[in-house]
Amino acid sequence: MGGFHSSSWRRGTLALALLVLLLRPAAGASQGRVATIRSVIDGDTAVLEDGRRIRYLGINAPERGEAYSAEATAVNRRLTEGRRVRLEPDQELEDRYHRLLFYVYVAGEMVNARLIEEGLAHLLVIPPNLRHYDQFVQLQRQARAARRGIWRHLTGPLKITSLQANPPGDDRSDPTGEYIRIANVIDEVVDIGGFGLADRHGHRYTFPTLALKPGYSVLLLSGRGVNLTDPRKQVVLYWQSEGPIWNNDGDTATLRAPDGAVVDVWEHRGRVARKSGS
Repeated sequence: MGGFHSSSWRRGTLALALLVLLLRPAAGASQGRVATIRSVIDGDTAVLEDGRRIRYLGINAPERGEAYSAEATAVNRRLTEGRRVRLEPDQELEDRYHRLLFYVYVAGEMVNARLIEEGLAHLLVIPPNLRHYDQFVQLQRQARAARRGIWRHLTGPLKITSLQANPPGDDRSDPTGEYIRIANVIDEVVDIGGFGLADRHGHRYTFPTLALKPGYSVLLLSGRGVNLTDPRKQVVLYWQSEGPIWNNDGDTATLRAPDGAVVDVWEHRGRVARKSGS
């Protein structure tokens, strides 16, 4: 379980030192801190001028190969690439991949919010980073109602947003490094009880009754452990399996509704994870 708590004292201290070095105060305290975006990777990830990656807080844009991935990337690039931006932090300064976490502003406009508004990203929050949560929920509600961008095909209510099938180390001795993240992508609370997850080799998991707020997610870890179900925090559940679930060389995660209907499918192909379905 240790791999999921990235806010250790040492990493927090390192992140603070990096922020001091990377970010220059703007002319006037009210303007926050500024940096230059060197390049854009996709709709919610960019690279600062010194090479450090930045992950946009509160959103999840389509992955490469998914519908509207190119559009989300193009909008992010048009707004930020080569430009000075204001970076607003939340409670955590970096994620477990050592990416800096920020809300990104260009000429007073928040890019994170713009992407949700245009239907080029959905809300995805990881507590305690909730500073603009209410605003993002409202923007997503409007984008869904207007069927903009991803909402022309994404129906939800749940979506697989990531799968870690081959974590560092030997997952046979410690399978808890494996995880799959499933998010509530609609603007209503969803009871995930009865939803089921399966791999291609017959491992099956049925989610317990649990209310998931809009934009919140559940991490399902392989192996055994104590479930963390405080709805105000990141929900972490355990498969309670004896060993790893996901095949390192390739696997398929299928998420089904209580009535058996397929909700989402994630294809993992060795080192590359590819998404299919909504």
